[in-house]
Amino acid sequence: MMTDPTTAKQRHLRLLYHVVAFLVVAIWGSTFVFTKLLLLSGFTPAQIFTLRFLIAYAMLLAFCLWRGIRWFSDTWKDELLMLGLGVSGGSLYFLAENGAMNYTTTTNTSLIVCLCPLFASALIGFFYKSQRLNRTQLIGTLMAAAGVVVVVMNGHFVLHLSPIGDTLAFIACLCWAVYSLLMIPANAKYDTVFITRKVFFYGLLSMIPYYIYYPGLNVHLLFEHTSLLWNLLFLGCVASTMCFLAWNWTMKKLGAVVVTNYVYFNPVTTILFAWLLLSEPITLFFLIGTVLILVGMYLSDKHKHSNTMRKIRRASENDLPRILELIDFGRQKMRAMGNMDQWTHGNPRREVLLQDIEKGNSYIVEDDGEAVATFAFVEGPDVTYQHIYEGQWLDEPTVDGNVQTNYWVVHRMASAPEAHGIFKTVLDYCFSRTPNIRIDTHRQNTHMRRALEKYGFHYCGIIYLLDGAERLAYQRCLTR
Repeated sequence: MMTDPTTAKQRHLRLLYHVVAFLVVAIWGSTFVFTKLLLLSGFTPAQIFTLRFLIAYAMLLAFCLWRGIRWFSDTWKDELLMLGLGVSGGSLYFLAENGAMNYTTTTNTSLIVCLCPLFASALIGFFYKSQRLNRTQLIGTLMAAAGVVVVVMNGHFVLHLSPIGDTLAFIACLCWAVYSLLMIPANAKYDTVFITRKVFFYGLLSMIPYYIYYPGLNVHLLFEHTSLLWNLLFLGCVASTMCFLAWNWTMKKLGAVVVTNYVYFNPVTTILFAWLLLSEPITLFFLIGTVLILVGMYLSDKHKHSNTMRKIRRASENDLPRILELIDFGRQKMRAMGNMDQWTHGNPRREVLLQDIEKGNSYIVEDDGEAVATFAFVEGPDVTYQHIYEGQWLDEPTVDGNVQTNYWVVHRMASAPEAHGIFKTVLDYCFSRTPNIRIDTHRQNTHMRRALEKYGFHYCGIIYLLDGAERLAYQRCLTR
C-alpha cells in the first residue's frame, strides 16, 4: 500500500478547484431565469443555444488568433474526439434536454438529467479501472443522488411517466456522461482553451441539420428589446465561455468523476435563485435533500488512492502493448504542454522498450492490478553521462568529466492520464534502492524540470545523446 501525503499547498489548490466547480454549477443553475426571459420574448431553445455558442466561439477564436491559433488536432481520430465532445456536451445534449420538456414535466427532466453523475461514474469506471469508485465514494454518490430526488420531488413522490419525454431526458443524461468520459483522453493531450473552442465549434456545426428544417435565429428581437441582449451576453460570455473553460479546467485537475458529481448541486442552486429572485419558498424537503447532497459529495471526494493498492513490478514482454500505450500518453502530454521536440520520430522505439524488458530494467506501476505507468531504471554508468558541459555532477567528477561513483538512471517515465502521484511514487521507489540518481530531460519539458526541482534534484549541466540531441541533466545524491 503506497500513499502520497498531501501538502498544505496541494490541499489549498484542491479546495480552489472544488470552489470553481461549485461556482460553475451555481451559475448554470441561475441561467434558467435568463433563458426563460428569452423564451418568453419569442426565442426557441435551439436559437438560444446557437446564439450562446456563437458568442462563446467568437470570443475564444479572437483570443486564440491573438495568442497564436492551433486549428486542428494532431490526428483525425483526435478531431473526431473533439466532434464527439461538441455533440455530447453541446448540440445533442441541449436538444434532448429541451425536447424532453415538450413531452414530460420539468420535474421528470430535472430529476433524470441531474442523476447523470451516476451514469458517468459507471461509464468511466467501465473504461478506466483506476477511476472506479471505492465503497465510501459509492455510498457518497448514492447519497447525493438520493438528495437530488428529495430536492426535485419536494415532497410530491409521484412521477407522471412519459415514454418520449423521459427517453429524451435520459439521452441528455447519457450525453453529459459521455462528455465526461471523452474529456479524459482530450485533457491528456490538449490544453483547456483548445478543447473548449472545439466544443463550441462542433456544437454549432452539428446544429446545421436542425436549421435546415427550422431556419432562422430571430436576431431582430435583440434590437427590438435591448435588455434581451444583456441576457444573451451573460449566457454567451459567462455561462458558456467562462463556465465551459472553468469546467473543463477543473476536470483536468480533479478528474471527470469528481467534477461531474457537482451536477448534483444543480437543482439546489436553481431553487436558491428562485428563492432569491422569484420569492419561491424554501421547504423542509429542500433542506433535507441539500444536507444529503453535501454529505454525499464529501464522501464521494474521499481520495481514492487512500484505498488503492499501488505496487511496482518488473515488466514482461506481455506488458509491451500497454507500455507502448503509456508512452504514447506521455508523448501526447508533452505536446499538450508545448514540448514538440521530445519523443519524436517514433522514439522511444519499440526495440528500445523491448531491450529494457529483456535486461530487467523496465518497470510497471499498478493501481489495483491495472498498469498505469511505466519507467526504466538502469544502473550506471550511462555512456551519455560520461561528459557533462557547462556544469558538473554532484558526486566527485574528475577533470575530464568522468565519474567514478555508482549511480542509477531513470528513463522513459510515462503514465495514464487518470493516474496521479506517479512521479513521486516512482522516485520514492528508486531512492529506496539507491541514494544516487540522475535524470535528463528536454529543455522544453518545463513540467518535468519543475517536478525534478521540487523533488530535490539539482540542475548539473548539459549532456548530449548519442544522436547529438541536447538534454538538461539533473541529479539528486542523498549521501551529499
